[in-house]
Amino acid sequence: MNLQSRFVNQVAILICLSVSVCTQGNSKAGDITVADIVDAWENRDKTIPTFECECKITKEITRFLHERSGGAFDDPNKGEPGGTMQISKGLTVKLRGKDIFILEKGEHCDIDNFEIFDQSVHIASSDGRIEYFVTSSRSQLAMGGFANVKVPGFPLPSAMTSESSIIQLWYDPLEFFAVHNVDIRKARRVNENPGTSIDLVVTLQNGRAASVVVSVSSRPPYLPLEYKTLVKNSLLSNYELEYQTSKSGDEILSSWAIQQFRGDGSITSESRGKVQSFQQGKQIEDKEFELSYPIGAHLIEYLNRGQRKYWVQESFEEKQEIEKHNFGRKQVPELF
Repeated sequence: MNLQSRFVNQVAILICLSVSVCTQGNSKAGDITVADIVDAWENRDKTIPTFECECKITKEITRFLHERSGGAFDDPNKGEPGGTMQISKGLTVKLRGKDIFILEKGEHCDIDNFEIFDQSVHIASSDGRIEYFVTSSRSQLAMGGFANVKVPGFPLPSAMTSESSIIQLWYDPLEFFAVHNVDIRKARRVNENPGTSIDLVVTLQNGRAASVVVSVSSRPPYLPLEYKTLVKNSLLSNYELEYQTSKSGDEILSSWAIQQFRGDGSITSESRGKVQSFQQGKQIEDKEFELSYPIGAHLIEYLNRGQRKYWVQESFEEKQEIEKHNFGRKQVPELF
């Protein structure tokens, strides 16, 4: 999408935002309401399918440079493009009710140093507990953490990577919006006569003049088709989802695209994902939602107040608390 197309797209969104006040509350009899959509999502939340899927992701990242020094520029709205990097990786997601396992494995980019390296992100959540760890070809030390899901400030698994997050937008929209602090129940309709989709707008209470625009299919189960975030009327991100009908007749995610923008409309990154295999109703054992930490991994336990830091000995059960100044350093004698 070129700059002109994106500008037209943003203008269309702004027109929707400006007329929403006029259309709100004037729905004709039989029109679909926000409450209808939320009710359908709540019912779906009670019957989340058990599935395992394998996905392939390609991503292009643009590096923006400081105009004078040529180094990476901290301000995302300034600097000139200084080249692009292309990476690819795989994504595995296993879901059983509220239990989830995520493995994102492949290439990762260090945008500041313009370097590509291998990285694996392991995430699991089961029985009210979240855990994760990351390994990379740049470090001999695995780093991770764990917590109870109710610990403030600890991100939920699907929010840890944008790719797994967009999959959650398909199978559990209400949880996706909760993770992203979007009160979808306060959304308002902005298209009075929908054709194939319904557009909803939510103004975020974060002091940044931010809002989201969500497009959903115009019939149950009201599948999310697009998810846009805007700050001060500038488009910052855009998620697009496509579906296919499974043998069982369910609409399942088949592919997606994620675009991130600067304030001037230029793209900072664009990723595309495709579901390569999807198995629904597969038996998934409890052990598949448990992580096996590498020996020597450094872990943070996130508490309601404060943190504890450990390093893993023979297993997670045999971990040892570590002093703060040694965390993340290879100089711990027992490790090597």
